[in-house]
Amino acid sequence: MFNNDWDEILGEEMKKKYFQALTSFVDQAYQNKLVAPPKERLFYAFQKTPFADVRVVIIGQDPYPEEGVATGLAFATFAQNKIPRSLENIQKLLREDQDKKLQDKELEHWAEQGVFLLNTILTTEVGKVNSHRDIGWEVFTNAVIKKISDQKEGVVFVLLGKQAQTKEELIDKEKHHIIKTTHPSPQSAHRGFLKSKLFTQINEKLTTAIKW
Repeated sequence: MFNNDWDEILGEEMKKKYFQALTSFVDQAYQNKLVAPPKERLFYAFQKTPFADVRVVIIGQDPYPEEGVATGLAFATFAQNKIPRSLENIQKLLREDQDKKLQDKELEHWAEQGVFLLNTILTTEVGKVNSHRDIGWEVFTNAVIKKISDQKEGVVFVLLGKQAQTKEELIDKEKHHIIKTTHPSPQSAHRGFLKSKLFTQINEKLTTAIKW
């Protein structure tokens, strides 16, 4: 499914009844409705960042609900699109914190350096925010976060907003670093995110810095 080491890491999880029910629901949704991201991008975050390469986990919520916007990487969008508001605020912070421009809206250069861009819910019906909440994605992504926490060391977990911050209990604080701030959405970015120096904070905790 992932075509890399995630297949072994998550093999047992994908055999569980809830995951079978989840994938059945999602397959039906893709057949009968408009769903984001495109089906071929459903597990794109896993395909772009193998388990062995994960150094930073940035946790988002659910995909952008507009048609053609979500790519399968949290907060990213396709190059031809107008920049979404959350990603625009990420770009503002990058400029403020690192004096850099965002290299690409697809954020693939982050993913290729070990930045795992994980939404807690991997799909949504186009036009309906959180429409795939409580169908099983949260169980799956909780298991993913726990696997990273249990089997790796020194990972920087970035929890953006209240929903992501509920995942703190899954992370071994003795082995990993946790950074918390508000979500980059227009509703909350001004409450802390835009002044968080997030990219500097992350790099200070890594032996090899991410080239943002």
